[in-house]
Amino acid sequence: MDPNELNRLKEKERKLLRWELLSVYSGVKFILIIFLISICGILIYHIFKVV
Repeated sequence: MDPNELNRLKEKERKLLRWELLSVYSGVKFILIIFLISICGILIYHIFKVV
């Protein structure tokens, strides 16, 4: 294995890691958005139930 090939493999790993972090971040963001929407829905429901 020559050094060039090793560097290429490291680059690939780094890119994969970046993609994994991005996908994890977007997944967390998605869950947070759903959480916020559900909280807003519950609040609106309670407000209309009281009225």
